[in-house]
Amino acid sequence: ARLDARLPLAEYGIDSIKVMALNQRLAPAFGELSRTLFFECADLDEVAAAQVRRHPEDAQSWTDGDAPAQIAPPHGAAPVPAQNT
Repeated sequence: ARLDARLPLAEYGIDSIKVMALNQRLAPAFGELSRTLFFECADLDEVAAAQVRRHPEDAQSWTDGDAPAQIAPPHGAAPVPAQNT
């Protein structure tokens, strides 16, 4: 099944248990993620954009170099500050 990246995460039934599982699955690529990432973002597009801004090298590596260099924040969204690692 394909996911609609613009469908609100609530439509997928995202809850704290699923967020923990998602964070664990993404940790090998991105390290420890914010426990609130999936609650801060409205949809998967915003999650992806936040990860590209916070962890650009990891995102580039995870997508085998197919990730765009920059993803603009969704319309009306506040920019997510980059995290220094």
